[in-house]
Amino acid sequence: MTKGRVAYVMSRFPHLSETFILREMLEMERLGWEVFLFPLVLQKQSVVHPQAAAFLPRAQDVRLFSGRVLRANLAELFRRPGLYLSTAARVLWENRSSPKFLLRSCVVFPKSVFMAQAMQRAGIRHVHAHCATHPALA
Repeated sequence: MTKGRVAYVMSRFPHLSETFILREMLEMERLGWEVFLFPLVLQKQSVVHPQAAAFLPRAQDVRLFSGRVLRANLAELFRRPGLYLSTAARVLWENRSSPKFLLRSCVVFPKSVFMAQAMQRAGIRHVHAHCATHPALA
């Protein structure tokens, strides 16, 4: 029996600079948690850590220009237009001082809407985002 389900949101997976997250995910599984991965970018690496390779089948490949991301955003826009639009506006407003971060946030926001729906469907109640940048925005 698992203690619950936890989602990890990270910038890239698998990526060597994210190895410290891998150790944490392995420990969470050892403690009885079911781990789900939501990388903002699912990388194709020529060399992958063997323990990271075991997580690849669980990593969500969330592409910005995909039907499922479009459907998730349209569904949320029509289901809760006020919340959807106010959240999108806040993302833009809070990132206005950095054109680079603003542009990336415009990519992350639609993906995060899809991720939120996927996490709800999977019964995930705990989300862990490493680094207070794009993963935290998602």
